[in-house]
Amino acid sequence: MRLACTTRISAFLLPVVATLLLGFSGCDSSEPRELIPTQRSWDQAFILSAVPMKKVESADGYSFEPMCRSADESPDGLLFNVLLKGTLPRGDKEDRDQSILPGDGWGWSAIDETNVTPEMFNLNIECIEPTRTVWMGCSTEYHLDSSYPEDVSFFRYGQSDEKGRGSTVALAIVIDMSGSMNGFVRPYPPYYEDSLTSVQNALPPGYNATLNATDPNWARLGAVESLINNLNPDDPVIVFTYNEDSLDVVCSPAGDTGRKLNCLSTDRSRILGDQFSTTSPLKALQGDERGRSPLWTVVEDVYSFMKVSPTAQNAGFQHILVIDDGPDTCSPGADLNDCTGPCEKYNTDYATVRALIEQDAFADRIPVHFVQMAARGYKERDAKQVELACLTGGHYTYVNADEIVRSDLKEAMEVTLKRIGYTFRGYWQLAVPLQTFQKGIEAEEGHVHHIAGRGAVLPGEEDLLTSTESKFSFSVGDQDISNLGTVDRSLSIRKECNPPDDNCTPDVVAEGSCFTTTYWCDSDSLTCKSAQEWLDNGSVGGCAMIPAFIRISGDTGAGAVQYDEVDLGDVPTLCCGGLCLPPKRPLPPDEVVHPDDAASAVFFYDTEDWILVDPDDPEAGWVAYASFRNISASVTLEDIKSHLKYEKVSELSWENSDWSCSDQGNCFPAVE
Repeated sequence: MRLACTTRISAFLLPVVATLLLGFSGCDSSEPRELIPTQRSWDQAFILSAVPMKKVESADGYSFEPMCRSADESPDGLLFNVLLKGTLPRGDKEDRDQSILPGDGWGWSAIDETNVTPEMFNLNIECIEPTRTVWMGCSTEYHLDSSYPEDVSFFRYGQSDEKGRGSTVALAIVIDMSGSMNGFVRPYPPYYEDSLTSVQNALPPGYNATLNATDPNWARLGAVESLINNLNPDDPVIVFTYNEDSLDVVCSPAGDTGRKLNCLSTDRSRILGDQFSTTSPLKALQGDERGRSPLWTVVEDVYSFMKVSPTAQNAGFQHILVIDDGPDTCSPGADLNDCTGPCEKYNTDYATVRALIEQDAFADRIPVHFVQMAARGYKERDAKQVELACLTGGHYTYVNADEIVRSDLKEAMEVTLKRIGYTFRGYWQLAVPLQTFQKGIEAEEGHVHHIAGRGAVLPGEEDLLTSTESKFSFSVGDQDISNLGTVDRSLSIRKECNPPDDNCTPDVVAEGSCFTTTYWCDSDSLTCKSAQEWLDNGSVGGCAMIPAFIRISGDTGAGAVQYDEVDLGDVPTLCCGGLCLPPKRPLPPDEVVHPDDAASAVFFYDTEDWILVDPDDPEAGWVAYASFRNISASVTLEDIKSHLKYEKVSELSWENSDWSCSDQGNCFPAVE
């Protein structure tokens, strides 16, 4: 803990006033004193999140407030939540918070909110796109009416208290341990979560589940350890985990019946082990992923715990940080897939959690921050997490884990968690008027949008904050870490639809699909949801012509292996197991497969099924792998290739044709 009587001064003034401070009458002379220089120098600015904004007029002028949920009104713009990051102050080894807060020393003076003005910030929004689309660039351009925000302010958690530098932070970290994190999901699209038993029964023999894993190398656990070590020594912390089977506390000793209360502490060894340990309660989590995700059950449990914990309530600030890879897949609602119902053990719904939080005044709510990693089966940004972060003054951050090189994911997560941690004592807000999120204008309703752009911090009065222009971006890439160029730092904003109004996309049959899709405005998330109705196996449905290939490798008899590919062209397809599959693979005539002068086959398929050329895009085409063994000189590779063609492809008909399914669910109608 810090000493009882603390005096903070600029490092430049230390030699001059140190003697005077020793006799400073504002402190009891019997108490110990601590001189802490708080002078900081500029590093960078980062926009961590954004929320819809309402401009409110009062007798004192205008204020700008978050507008997190409103089916009737339109926001007036956006509040950009900003970390102004500086260097650590010299002489204060216990203060690891690199944020720049009001009151921090700056040159010969201190940072004052009134000196940080809108003219010091330049902002340009370049892209607003619904996240339901694949972002291959931005198809629209938006330009602000002004290059400068209308207002700049400092956001304090608990607006009635003047808490800040020196106050402790009580932090609860919540880690998703559901099956999708380590690939225990249904092995084929749409890769949905299910119970561990159901997933294991669906995995083919020898199947590598980690191919579909969000975090196969446990980058999130390493990032959590780094965040804990970066907290101030007097900040208490506790770690929770959750999946379909259990909600647990990561803490030793395991047999401590009171550990939920006792483990919120400054004793890091209870989570990270001591310096002599080769393992720790946190590292022991590796491989424990299973089942579905009861996200709202654990948020309700942890929020209620932090409300009553004496340790949490005695701290200056309380925070909850949730790390997950998608929506709740246990509670009733639109996020469940068509094949599973609510979990038996944990199934608290989102409306219950939102009601729990909204019963408190905004200033009394515990901030809940979400870091959502993109899962193989859920790459969209969860609108409910976006909203709950807004309702509590927390941040919502999306990490495109599926696009980041696995070896870089840990660093990307570490940087993300640390930046959020630097805002635990407050952050700066830029109020920006923006009409595009008003109802009926430009941005499409019923979707979470990603917002990308760039900006700069400009020198202010007496070169406050920086003496030269300092640029920042909120787009793909990380401005200060070159090898994280694929990290998506764009922001997430929901534009609401209005239930029960039908202002979502009507029922359609997608070209090349084996399902019809129904859209509606979900009352929980206020976004457009969709449900897919799968067609029966053997149905033509909306299936289109799809390219098919046969890739052949083989020994031509001279000891050299040759590779070749037969392009079958676009072939008609049939619905099977929710996919549009080509017909049975064409076979060469029997005299080629079993020549008279050969002891065994010279041509055979290596796999039983068609395989997707691109596992993420069933419409990219299908490939069959085959091998050729030139045992007879009378058979050549060209002989085989000449027979691997469909005759009169355009006249193939699936009506009344026989078809069968392999063990993995692929169907093969007969070719007439």
